[in-house]
Amino acid sequence: AFVFGSVPLKTYLPDGDIDLTVLSHESVEEDMPQAVCNLIGSGENLEYEVKDIQHVRAQVQVVKCTVKNIAVDISFNQMGGLYALRFLEQVNLTFAN
Repeated sequence: AFVFGSVPLKTYLPDGDIDLTVLSHESVEEDMPQAVCNLIGSGENLEYEVKDIQHVRAQVQVVKCTVKNIAVDISFNQMGGLYALRFLEQVNLTFAN
């Protein structure tokens, strides 16, 4: 899983969320959101309690949950967020001075 969005850019707000994308083989992509819901919903082998688990079945499927009172959005094979993060990091390095 890879973090993208406001957290790695350090532009988040106190009530913001953490955006993750899970990369997998395309052949398992359809079943992955439900499998993740089942896994974190079982509570087995989890370091932290995960609450408010929702599977949002939209064009881009997302699993929404709360970990230690922090909202987490998990998407699947969404490279756009990672590309945007890399681009903005490069802009920051180029123009930081």
